[in-house]
Amino acid sequence: MFTNEQKEAAKNYRCPYCGSAQLNYEGSHMYGNSYWDEVFCMECEASWSLIYELTDAAENEPPRESVSETRDSIDPAPFLRNQEGDPSEGRYVHRSLFGDRK
Repeated sequence: MFTNEQKEAAKNYRCPYCGSAQLNYEGSHMYGNSYWDEVFCMECEASWSLIYELTDAAENEPPRESVSETRDSIDPAPFLRNQEGDPSEGRYVHRSLFGDRK
């Protein structure tokens, strides 16, 4: 177990063993209300986990529109109108701003 001093070092993004700030975050995990990062010190090669707990949630910005409205408004026809031929037979031309491509 970490001492209080080691916990403070880890909370301040320093290695709790050598004090280095040369840390590599190797993975994140979430389970229930807990979230943790696996941390590796590049100096002394120690590893530990930083554990966070969700205590509250706050809305930053409400959605601009419904996701389903956005998805339904996507029209694939412009892309399809720019192709000629049958792609499965290997002979088609894609017309774009950059010229025709075969």
